[in-house]
Amino acid sequence: MYEGVLNVYKERGFTSHDVVAKLRGILKMKKIGHTGTLDPDAEGVLPVCLGQATRLCDMLTDEGKTYRAVMLLGVETDTQDIGGCVLRKRTVAPALQETPAYDAGKPADAAASLVPEKPEDGPDDAGTEVDSQELTDAGTEVDSQELTDAGTAVDSQELTDVGAEVDSQELTDAGTVVITEKQAAEAVLSFVGRYDQVPPMYSALKVNGRKLYELARQGRTVERQARPVVIHRIDIESVDLPRVTMTVQCSKGTYIRTLCHDIGQKLGCGACMESLLRVRVGRFGVGDSLHLAQIEQLRDEGGLEARIVPVEEMFSGYPKASAEPEADRMARNGNPLGLGQVHFADGKPSGNSAGAGTEPGAESGAGAGTEPGAGTEPGAESDAGAGTEPGAGTELGAESGAGTDPEPGTEPGAGNGPASGPENTGKYRLYDSGGRFLGIYVYEPEKNRLKPWKLFLSESAG
Repeated sequence: MYEGVLNVYKERGFTSHDVVAKLRGILKMKKIGHTGTLDPDAEGVLPVCLGQATRLCDMLTDEGKTYRAVMLLGVETDTQDIGGCVLRKRTVAPALQETPAYDAGKPADAAASLVPEKPEDGPDDAGTEVDSQELTDAGTEVDSQELTDAGTAVDSQELTDVGAEVDSQELTDAGTVVITEKQAAEAVLSFVGRYDQVPPMYSALKVNGRKLYELARQGRTVERQARPVVIHRIDIESVDLPRVTMTVQCSKGTYIRTLCHDIGQKLGCGACMESLLRVRVGRFGVGDSLHLAQIEQLRDEGGLEARIVPVEEMFSGYPKASAEPEADRMARNGNPLGLGQVHFADGKPSGNSAGAGTEPGAESGAGAGTEPGAGTEPGAESDAGAGTEPGAGTELGAESGAGTDPEPGTEPGAGNGPASGPENTGKYRLYDSGGRFLGIYVYEPEKNRLKPWKLFLSESAG
């Protein structure tokens, strides 16, 4: 049986649960769990835990994530992605600019240099001739056919006052919204940091015991509480209206399709997510991920074990400790150990170890084979259909603004997760005297001992 974490590339059209089901057939084992749902239409990194590593599912779900998304402006759907039913559609017309288009390579504070200046003389559209005699009287009616910008007719009632300043986003006749590339880029970057995000109806979140997507399929809409999410960073790769391509680093709980929807609302044109690629979850990147067909081939060639990350390697940032020979039995049974029963490779812990004994979810004497936490058990995810599962990231966390250094402990993937075990957390990788990895123990300064936090004992241990 395989033990560890496998970096799987979820292909488009599969649910995360589909991937788990297929892996059970390929690997001939049942104890498999994924670490964070991806929409069926999304693709990319999906870490999958095998065997005793299923106890890592909840920890990996908390890791920071990075996505590459294409946002389509002007289209709103019921699922907030391109696969849903269209609720509203508008034409997004790029405003004419005399300055260069938005340059994704320039820093955000340089965006001001891209503001198109309105010419002092002459109409906004160089291709449109407007007779000055037709605009001398503020009460003069202007024929809409004489003010066509890119084929858009302007209602005469909107231009009856020559002195009035007309906002380009108010020119929505015939479903058209005029937006500059700079306006689109600024709206996107304005979401960097913390913000309250209302989960979409088409998601697996539960309200009164019912999954939201089940209610949505019945045509019902219920009130959802906004949840605090964090956008660590957004890098705009290109702005080619009506599309914006961007890379988003975010925390647990963030729906990327809802982020696209919210950006569209801010611009006044609506938007949905056109495509999504998850490029990173903690230490796992898309470049090292394996398609299901590759996994099957490696299995047949005998090379799959080399691609599975061992459980203990997931905690490589934690200091190492080993039970003394006389304490092996106690350690293998998941009992607390006094400091005299443990050999510390880097010295014994002090009484001021940060976070010692206070970690949420700390366990005492948890036995082997414990299943993943709520929502991460194999089969816990329901197939919500294309575009209806929890979106890119069904998650939450902590963060900082664009172009600034993140606050301590808030970088993507940072924290007490398995990929980045920080020093001074009071946690140790515990081995028996023979070098077998047993699990993670946490130091209790008030009792001057180590107690189990996460155990990964095999069934043969003891």
